[in-house]
Amino acid sequence: MPQDLAKNNPYMTMVVNILRTGSLIDHKVSDVLKPFDITHIQFNILRSLEAIHPEVLSVGDINNGLMFPTSDVTRLLDRLEKRALITRLICPENRRKMDISITDKGLNVIENALPGIEAVLDGYYRNNISENERDLVVDVLKRINNSLKTN
Repeated sequence: MPQDLAKNNPYMTMVVNILRTGSLIDHKVSDVLKPFDITHIQFNILRSLEAIHPEVLSVGDINNGLMFPTSDVTRLLDRLEKRALITRLICPENRRKMDISITDKGLNVIENALPGIEAVLDGYYRNNISENERDLVVDVLKRINNSLKTN
């Protein structure tokens, strides 16, 4: 059915292919993360915290940084905290805000999971697209992303 919708509209064909590719990538990444017992969204939260470590992020900062912001962020953080991958402390400057940081155990998960993710995905990309094509895809997707954010 979705292919019928896309048949006469090249832009719809593009969207269907973006969605299909995103789903395939999600499944590949999820398979790599299974031994670490975390989801790709939890992994993205850990990556965001790792990027600014030893600084902290608020719940709002984390939600805004997710590819798909969700009202479920508190539950995701609960699970990460329960496994000692993050810590949550009340912000000293604003007691209504929580400061979230990654723990050494969380950093260890990133360190051990990332090579597997890169190895799996690199195998698909390096063998199928050139560096110029990669840069073009990144540029086009950024423009689409920015357009969607402003509309």
